[in-house]
Amino acid sequence: MVTLEPVRPLATADLEAAGMTWHTEQDGSAYLAPEVVVVHEAEAAALAAAASALQAMYLQAAGEVIAQRRYAELGIPANLEPLIEDSWAREDPLLLGRFDLAGGLAGEPVKLLEFNADTPTGVLETSLLQWLLLK
Repeated sequence: MVTLEPVRPLATADLEAAGMTWHTEQDGSAYLAPEVVVVHEAEAAALAAAASALQAMYLQAAGEVIAQRRYAELGIPANLEPLIEDSWAREDPLLLGRFDLAGGLAGEPVKLLEFNADTPTGVLETSLLQWLLLK
């Protein structure tokens, strides 16, 4: 059973002071939900294991793209190829990314919805905003 726990919504002024200016959707609703999902330790472990397995798959796929130089097929500009290859050679291929997962709670299997590595919102969402909610 999934449990939601209400949290005190963050004030717009607090969000903006923290650098989050996209706090309101176009329809006027809040970007952040007024509750958090309670995740039990076993569920957190299952989600972490799924994320680790997915990261390994993504890195394997990236290695194939690099080895076979299939950049154009993915719409990656030629001027970025040396940067990608240099990063890969240094073994720091993933600087920031977020797996959007479904399931994993109440015994449901974990399912990948998407992998986001093109926006830095994860830094604010997983560190700063969670800290503000905790306070």
